[in-house]
Amino acid sequence: MFPSLHAPDNVDVDAIGPGPDGVLCTNEEVTYRFQPKVSKNPMFKTDIHLAKPLDNTEDTRAFMKALLNVNSDVIVAEMLGWFVSCFHKQFYQAAYNQFPLLHPNGPAGSGKTLTTLLLDRMFFLTNLPVMFGCSQQATTSFTLKSAWTGSASVPLVLDEYKPSELGPVRTEFLMQHFRILYNQGSGASGG
Repeated sequence: MFPSLHAPDNVDVDAIGPGPDGVLCTNEEVTYRFQPKVSKNPMFKTDIHLAKPLDNTEDTRAFMKALLNVNSDVIVAEMLGWFVSCFHKQFYQAAYNQFPLLHPNGPAGSGKTLTTLLLDRMFFLTNLPVMFGCSQQATTSFTLKSAWTGSASVPLVLDEYKPSELGPVRTEFLMQHFRILYNQGSGASGG
C-alpha cells in the first residue's frame, strides 16, 4: 500500500500518463496537456490504453506461459516486476523520491536485449517500442535528453551500455543522467 500522496505543501498529487491522443489522469476533474521539455514531438507513442482486456482463452494462457518462459525464471520475474512497476512510477517517486533503474547484464546471447524489448511491449498495443543506443554514434545527446523527458511511466530502453567501450566523456554523461532519473531530479543544459 502506498502512503498518502501529497506534495510538500500538502497539495494532492494527480497520477497522469501521456497517450498519443491526450493525457490520461486519475482525476477526471482536471485536464492536462503533456509538453515534453526538450522536443515538441512525443518520443514514446504509447497506445496501450486502447487495448481491450485479455480474454481467458487457451491462446491467451499459452501466450502467457510462453512469455514467462522466455528466459530463466529469476530473470523474467525480476524484469517483469520492474516493468509492471513502471506503470506506478509516479507513486514511487511521490512516496519515496526514487525509482530504481533496471540494468540487465550477462554474457552475449543471454537475451538481455530481446527480453527487455519483449517486456517493453506492455506499453504498446500497435505501435512499436523505441530503443536507443548508448554510443554517441547510435544516439545523439539531444535525442537522449528528449527521450528522458518524454514520459513519466513508459520506460526508456537503452541498449549496449558498456562503459569500457563508450569512453569516459559519454559514460559520465550517461551516469549523470542516470542519477537524475533515479530520483527525478533536475538537470541543466547549456545553450
